[in-house]
Formats: sequence, structure tokens, C-alpha cells
Amino acid sequence: MPSANDLAWLAGFIDGEGSICLLPRRTTGITPACTIYNTDLSVLEIIRGWFGGQLYVKRRSPKRKPVGHLVFQNDRALRVLHSVRPYLRVKHRQADLALVFEHAPRYQGFRRRVEGHYLTSIPNDVIEFRKLLVDEVRALNKRGPKENASSQQSSESLLCGV
Repeated sequence: MPSANDLAWLAGFIDGEGSICLLPRRTTGITPACTIYNTDLSVLEIIRGWFGGQLYVKRRSPKRKPVGHLVFQNDRALRVLHSVRPYLRVKHRQADLALVFEHAPRYQGFRRRVEGHYLTSIPNDVIEFRKLLVDEVRALNKRGPKENASSQQSSESLLCGV
């Protein structure tokens, strides 16, 4: 298990070279995810040794180093976020919203197959709450000038509601 210094270092990587998001999925609703990008694959291997995850390597061009991205999803992403949350400075609100998802009702739902597709019955209020979480994380991750006051109030209201 990584030390407190290692977790603070990892939080810096996530703040600077990573992303925290909630990915919509057809069958399960939402998947929390955390991804770290870097061209130093040995660093990503160290982190992967601590938490697991999927490491993908993309070669951009012969003149550039390959870039790796280490992906954590579902419970593994939540475990990483729990571990680094005290040390996050930039993406702490995204982490908080992803961790709210952990306490939201999880429904695999009743799954039945109709014409080659699975239909899942998740209550509408749960679907709406999940959509709010996804929209809020997307707003926080949006590039360009931030609207800090409204975004912060919105994420705080979601955090207080759970």
C-alpha cells in the first residue's frame, strides 16, 4: 500500500495530468472513472502496482514519445479517489461528486432482453439524480473560463443532498 507521501504525489498527478469523470453506461447507468496520462510509462506502472487499473499506450508519431493512460473504473476508481481525496487541490470537487455516487442507490435493476437489447428498470428519481451528478462533473471539467460561484454552489447543493 502506498504511503501518505505517495498518495500526495499521486494526487498531484491526478490534479495535473488526470481526469475524474462519471461515464454514462447503457446497462448500469453511470461508471465513476479516474484516468492519468503521462509519457513516462514507468510512473504509470508504479501507480498500477498500487491500485491496478488498465494501462493503454498510444504511439502518436515516430518523433514523439508514446503516451500512456492508466484507467480506473467503478469500485477501483472510488478506492483511488478515497485514497487521494485529502491531497487533491484542483479536482477535489469532481472527486467529491464521484464519491457521492458511491452512496447513491446502485441499481443493476431488473434486466430483460428485448429484441437484442437489455432493458433495465432503474427508478426515474435515481436516473435524474445520476444525470445531475454527470452534468455537474462535466461542468467542472469544462475547458475555458470558469463560472466559479454558480458551479461551486451547484456542486455543494448536490453534496449536501446526500
